[in-house]
Amino acid sequence: MLKAWAPAVTVWSCLVLLPFGRLVEVPVLAMAAAGIVLLVRRGRTFLAGSGFRIFSLVFLLAWIPILVSLPDAVNPQRTLVVGINHLRFYFAGVFMLHALGNPAAQERFLRLAAWLLGFWMLDALVQFAFGADVFGRGPSPLGLSGIFGPEGRHFATFAALFTPLLFEHARRCWPGWLQLIVFAVTVFVIMSGGTRAAWVSLLCIIAAYVILFWIRRRNLPLKPLTLCLALALAATALGYRFSEPVRQRLDQSISELENPFRSGTLDHRAWIWRGGVNMFLSNPLNGVGARGFRYAYADYADAGDPYLTAEPPTHSHHMLMEVATETGLIGLAGLLALIGTLARAGWRAPPVAQRHMLPFGLALAAAYFPLNTHWAIYGSHLSQALWYLIALYLAAYAAGASAPLREPERAI
Repeated sequence: MLKAWAPAVTVWSCLVLLPFGRLVEVPVLAMAAAGIVLLVRRGRTFLAGSGFRIFSLVFLLAWIPILVSLPDAVNPQRTLVVGINHLRFYFAGVFMLHALGNPAAQERFLRLAAWLLGFWMLDALVQFAFGADVFGRGPSPLGLSGIFGPEGRHFATFAALFTPLLFEHARRCWPGWLQLIVFAVTVFVIMSGGTRAAWVSLLCIIAAYVILFWIRRRNLPLKPLTLCLALALAATALGYRFSEPVRQRLDQSISELENPFRSGTLDHRAWIWRGGVNMFLSNPLNGVGARGFRYAYADYADAGDPYLTAEPPTHSHHMLMEVATETGLIGLAGLLALIGTLARAGWRAPPVAQRHMLPFGLALAAAYFPLNTHWAIYGSHLSQALWYLIALYLAAYAAGASAPLREPERAI
């Protein structure tokens, strides 16, 4: 029994350690080492699997532009380190495709992930109710931070990104009344996290569920949708009423919608994006090197840019802008081809595989959604999450090929 659960627990341990900074590198490096051993021992077997071939292609589409940006990089050492460090994601992904490449392992992992995410939500709820979570730590200045602690500014964004894993397990396995509670608590916690990027990601995921219901069934369950909408609005209202950071964030967001470039955040982002456009136009082919944005920024900033007299931004706060400036048109072409390859795999997968791929595909759609603000795509936080989700998505694709025919065919 323990042996059967070991692969899923190993992959799940990355999610467990995600709130604790660099500790997540321990299971990632362990899985990378195991992936290298698997390739040495079973390379031919892996090459025969379509999931492995797609994963290898997707990795090359992201990795080659990093290497191509190296000759013109403003900080070659930093860019080279990024390229070398990315290899751990590939080898760890190889292990994940092996570990979760069957339906039983997929179900075990999803169950573990859902219960862990449920704990994240309850822990944050305790923090809201009592001023400290179950570990005795208070919220961050932005709002609820749960298990990520007072310095955990990434809590809401990660919680929103992995929400489909919780929602999908709840939809399949839990009664309707519990699903509604999970939905309401999740919306409340993420709204109370005070991070607009998380709000946009959650909205994307909910909208994607609605669209999938319509595509699959050609109708919408109006009563459940109305109830979910009412719960979402109630959760948002509670956050606004009882959380000062949430109230300030929502008021600021409404102000920015009314005067987009007269408010603080977007005004500062506009300076960054103007500098980014100048940077791209001067280095259109292969950019200034992965993670070179901060080192090149002062050379391309417009006159009057406030960052000229302050610490330069570490990244452009937008995925497409970052890829364009740091790896150029080659990087943009690779990113678009990567997204297209993943979408094509999901579209052409058999129904049984689509069922397994659904939660990870929804998370990836939210992560790559262009009308949002993003962390640095070549930085450790976002790259960890993206490659973890890509490997999970393609492991689910591989698991669908070995799924029994009696398994339910509809993803939703």
